[in-house]
Amino acid sequence: MTDQNQSICVKVVGLGAAGLRLVDKLAAIGFPAS
Repeated sequence: MTDQNQSICVKVVGLGAAGLRLVDKLAAIGFPAS
């Protein structure tokens, strides 16, 4: 149970980091013009 929760946490953190990187790229390009 603990191992499963840990792997889920790692996945969520990984997705969050990837999402932040994507947002950084879009912001650098100036995609959100609002």
